Amino acid sequence: MPAQPLHVKDDRDHGRHRRHRCVQGAGVLPVSRRRRRLGAARALFAETAVYRRPGYEPMRGQADLMAFYTGERVIAEGKHTVVTTVADGRRVAVNGVFEGVLKDGREVSLEFADFFELDAALRFARRDTFFFAPMV
Repeated sequence: MPAQPLHVKDDRDHGRHRRHRCVQGAGVLPVSRRRRRLGAARALFAETAVYRRPGYEPMRGQADLMAFYTGERVIAEGKHTVVTTVADGRRVAVNGVFEGVLKDGREVSLEFADFFELDAALRFARRDTFFFAPMV
């Protein structure tokens, strides 16, 4: 039986989860909708946000983030399914499964974990992403 989502008591956490889904889905929409989604995703990040992801240099600021989402990202399309969300103040962790297609045409199904630190306006000040995939 698949793991069930962990529900937290803070109503703001639902918004944080929605924000995560917006960011995750930004790269898989038709161009006009994708541009709107990318704009919405950009607004989720603080202007000085740092995004760390294995295999990439840390992305600093919204310009680096948008360059990643519009070019460097290896994912062509797919869907992230969040299974668990845990929040402690301004720290949020989520995990789940990504299923999709990479830009080289390979189909993948990978577990992931994301860790967020939020600023006072509840924007992402930091994001760290990890995929459960063999590296060594």
